[in-house]
Amino acid sequence: MASIGNNLYPPIIDTFMPAFVRTQTCRVYFSLSRYNDIKEIMNAQIIISNQSTNASVLDFVAYPAGIKVSNILIDSERIADDKYYVEINPSDLARNSGFGVNQFYKVQIRFTSTNATSFPSDTNKIASWLSSNESYFSEWSTVCIIKGIEKPQLSIVGFENGLDQEIIFTNQVTSIVGSMYYSANSTLEKEFLKTYQIQIYNSETEEAKPIINSGILYSNPYNPNEINYTLNYQLEEGTQYRVDITYTTNNYYTSTQSYNFIIISYGIDKLNATITALDDLDEGRVKIHILSTKDETFFGNITIRRTSSNSNFQVWEDIYTISIVASEKLDLIWYDYTVESGVWYKYCAQKTNERGDRGPIIQIDSPIMLNLEDSYLSANGKHLKLKFDNQISSFQHTISETKTDTIGSQFPYIRRNGNMNYRQFPITGLITSFCDEQELFTSKDEIYGESKNLYKEYNSEQNISDYRDFIYEKKFRDKVLDFLYEDSVKLFRSTTEGNILVKLMDITLTPNQTLGRMLYSFSANAYEIDESNLVNYNKYNIQLSGEAVSYIEGTFSKIGQLYGEFRKNINIFSIISEKYVESSKTGVINVPQYLSYLKVEFNSKPYLIVDGSNPRPALPNEKSNNLVQGYIMTINGKNVIVKERGFYELRDEGINITSLVFPVDCNVTIDYVYVYTKEEDTRRKVDRVYYTQKVGQLFGTFGIKDLLINKVYSKYFEDTKTYYQKLVSINGINVEANPGVVIYVQDSEDESLFRHVIGETGVLQLYSNDAVIQGFYFGGFHLTEFTGENLEVMDLNNQYIETSIEASGFNEIKNPIPNGVYRIKNYGIHSDKYENPMLFLSSNKGIVKDSVTQKYILLLRQLVNNRFIYFRDKWYVFNDNGDVLCPIDALIDYFCEIEKGEYSAT
Repeated sequence: MASIGNNLYPPIIDTFMPAFVRTQTCRVYFSLSRYNDIKEIMNAQIIISNQSTNASVLDFVAYPAGIKVSNILIDSERIADDKYYVEINPSDLARNSGFGVNQFYKVQIRFTSTNATSFPSDTNKIASWLSSNESYFSEWSTVCIIKGIEKPQLSIVGFENGLDQEIIFTNQVTSIVGSMYYSANSTLEKEFLKTYQIQIYNSETEEAKPIINSGILYSNPYNPNEINYTLNYQLEEGTQYRVDITYTTNNYYTSTQSYNFIIISYGIDKLNATITALDDLDEGRVKIHILSTKDETFFGNITIRRTSSNSNFQVWEDIYTISIVASEKLDLIWYDYTVESGVWYKYCAQKTNERGDRGPIIQIDSPIMLNLEDSYLSANGKHLKLKFDNQISSFQHTISETKTDTIGSQFPYIRRNGNMNYRQFPITGLITSFCDEQELFTSKDEIYGESKNLYKEYNSEQNISDYRDFIYEKKFRDKVLDFLYEDSVKLFRSTTEGNILVKLMDITLTPNQTLGRMLYSFSANAYEIDESNLVNYNKYNIQLSGEAVSYIEGTFSKIGQLYGEFRKNINIFSIISEKYVESSKTGVINVPQYLSYLKVEFNSKPYLIVDGSNPRPALPNEKSNNLVQGYIMTINGKNVIVKERGFYELRDEGINITSLVFPVDCNVTIDYVYVYTKEEDTRRKVDRVYYTQKVGQLFGTFGIKDLLINKVYSKYFEDTKTYYQKLVSINGINVEANPGVVIYVQDSEDESLFRHVIGETGVLQLYSNDAVIQGFYFGGFHLTEFTGENLEVMDLNNQYIETSIEASGFNEIKNPIPNGVYRIKNYGIHSDKYENPMLFLSSNKGIVKDSVTQKYILLLRQLVNNRFIYFRDKWYVFNDNGDVLCPIDALIDYFCEIEKGEYSAT
């Protein structure tokens, strides 16, 4: 109890503290009386009790008096007066049980004056200290309620695994949908979501202001833990964003969850074209021209999008989608008839498909604006220009209001009823075909049909010019009347009134007597019936936006050639088909059909064939009366003999080859026309993509045939029903091998393979922040030439000697000199003692023919010159660099990036 000499006032504390995670420390904030200073206070005393029972919940062993004495802490980030706080730990409670689930506690605090004696460290002396220093304590504060809750967690669709990594979305993020939940005690915890706020920031700029801010949103009372917000802005592709979701529970626990993401249109490749927008003031429209930059046929859906200065160029909307299967390169012209006068527009285009996948956009260079010179009425694909005598005599906003006069009031009471608010105006104009020079409303072909030439000849014979063509003006007027009277919504556009969706009523016509009633004027009352926007333009058939076709198919053909060594019994048609497989990222698959043309020229020597109904290659030493010299190939399952000169061609109509096989190994040149269909890839769709960095290792014995990057690729490649995983890049390698080992490496910064020889340290490290490894291969072991005469002193691990001996084959060399280099003419002879890489260097089969590997093979092939070395009791190719093309023992550490994509549930 405070005494007369004690001027300490109790702490000023709120009625309740925001909820906190019950397994964490609870902070109880308070402020000081204006009559006290923190320097007057030694510490704070805290009592905690169960709200339901009023019993103390403090641990009796640690706090035998039922009071916790604590230092007063200051929150430097809090600028309000209640910046002081004490902490209550879960271990402070009885039996170390922590804060209970759905349990409220009452907390009271009082101060201890600095005039009191020091607080004892022995818990057994606390009671006597409290009793003897009672006069130096303030009064107890008012009661403050606290509550511990389970740790809330957020589950946001698409962001499930994105807490510690950047998420790549393959299509536009249009909404943030998810929920708050509890992973522990979910059935017992009653705390629910009260409000949430979603803010999206551009991570690439330093602006603190979010580009999207939802404001405070209240949860749905029927589903209180639901989060659902539709984004009203179009996020830019390729830009890094951060979304912050700040949420508050009903007892004011507040937390923020952040996710980093980027949008990359992964499902469809970029539109290889340019887009331009040109104003057409005479017809009040914008011409959009999309022209391919590549001389290739186009296949797929194209969506044209538009944004305007009305949204500060932030909201992009689909304005037109078209499906194209072109036999020529893309050359699309489309007109926008819904532009509003005085508004700036930007246009872009991208590939799309029916599932919602979108490719990267192409965009016009600068915004475009039209200042309309005439008025226009548009509906159902027709556009009527009101060029002459167009007048609007009045313009009125119609709202529902009532005026009430009362005896007791000098002024009337005016009340607005309902939400009625629409525009109406009278409109007049002259009907004449001279308003339709470009025939955007109708044409003589449409009006006259097959009789057009009859009318044209009649006018010519009667010398009737367009200015005196009463017949055509009458028929044109009839078309206009049908347009004006039809029960449809029309888009009215003018510079002074803007864009208004109207229906016309009270339509009347007045003939022009001066011109002999050849021309009529019309008048009508226009009534606004809906908001003017792209959605309604499509709804009322003013300008249809179109839609992506769910399935597109087109037939195409390719002229190509294959040449080289081909193994027996391999279907060449399958090899050709693999050349034209479309990447899965394009959203298009190529389906093989057949070869419509085939020309085969054999480069290898002819062989003996047993002729007959089913010709076949002759067996060794086979004798038959039907032996002929030539070649065999199997076309669509039927054996065909090619004469000795080795030339065969199929070029007639109706050629349909789906199988081409050679029964023996041969070297041929194949010219063909490959027919295939392009189809939209309706297989699995990638929803999200994640990238992770990994460290891996390869070790063992490697030969020159080993494509090491393919080994790493195979190690990480997975493709299941729910996800795929693959290697994106190798960012660096660390090779440990014997000094003298040769390794060829190409990275993304160079176009050439570089040869490296491992030095005395036995380690080669290749890493760059700006490049990735595109290919690496072991090229054998490097030796230097021994020029001495005493072979006994030659270092067999590092040196070789030129013998200058030539031989027809290995069998001629009976006692080869260790590390001796020989020239062997017939190196095609296979031997168990001979490691033959020649087939690998010359064959087109059995390897991945990427550009780097082809470069590697070509480089080794140029260095091979019929030279062989007897190295470590085996024959190996010895190239002009002094390298033995032998297997290598090595350990390779690599740093790589892995891509993992999740397929949609559908």
